[in-house]
Amino acid sequence: MATVNIKPYKHHFKDSHKTMNLKLTIYHKGKYAYPPTDYFVSRSQLNKGMNKIIDKDLIANLTVDLGNYRKAISSLGRDRLNEMTPQDVANFLFPVVKNSADSIKVDFIAFGKQRVKELREEKRNSYAGTLQAVVNNFQDFVKSDLYYIQDITSDVLKKYEKHLRQPYKQIRLNQFKKEVEIDQPGMDDSGIYVYISVKVPPPFRSKVAGK
Repeated sequence: MATVNIKPYKHHFKDSHKTMNLKLTIYHKGKYAYPPTDYFVSRSQLNKGMNKIIDKDLIANLTVDLGNYRKAISSLGRDRLNEMTPQDVANFLFPVVKNSADSIKVDFIAFGKQRVKELREEKRNSYAGTLQAVVNNFQDFVKSDLYYIQDITSDVLKKYEKHLRQPYKQIRLNQFKKEVEIDQPGMDDSGIYVYISVKVPPPFRSKVAGK
C-alpha cells in the first residue's frame, strides 16, 4: 500500500517569496514522489527547524485531505496499485498539474472521452466510435485512467504499436452494462495506422456565416 503525507521541506523555502509550498510525499514500492499541493506556508506556521507544521487550523485541513487521498488510493485495488509507480499515484491524485513552465499538462484520456461525448452529441457517431476505440485501447495499454499528452513519446508509441500487434484481452461493458472479456487478434498495418494516426475532428461549425 502506498503511504502519503504532507510536509514542508526547508530547502524549498524562498526568502524572496516568504512562503513555501507543501509537498505531498508519496512512498510506494521503495520509491518516492513529491507532487506539489495547493498549500503554501510562512515561517510562522512552522517550527524553528522548518520541518514541521504547527498551525492547528492548517493541520486540521491537511488531515482531511490526507484522509481523502488515502481513500482514493484504496479505491485503486491492490492489483492495479502494484502496477503503479509513485509518480503514477501522484498523477492519479492530481489529474491536472502545472509543469515548471507553468503550462497545463493535458490528460489525453480525459480529453479523448470528452471529445467522444461531444461528437455523439453532434450525431457524428462514426468519428465518435473510432476515437472511443482509440482511447479504450490506449487505456488498456497504459493500465491507467490518466496519461498526459506530453508523456506520449516516440518510445511510448513504439511500445503501443507492439501491444496492438499482439493478441490481447479486453474488458468491455456489454449492452446490459456488464463487464465481458473479449479476445482481440493482433492488428495489421492498416489497423495500426488508424490507431496511431487518428485525427481528432474539430467541433462542427455551420458553413453559413454567423451561424
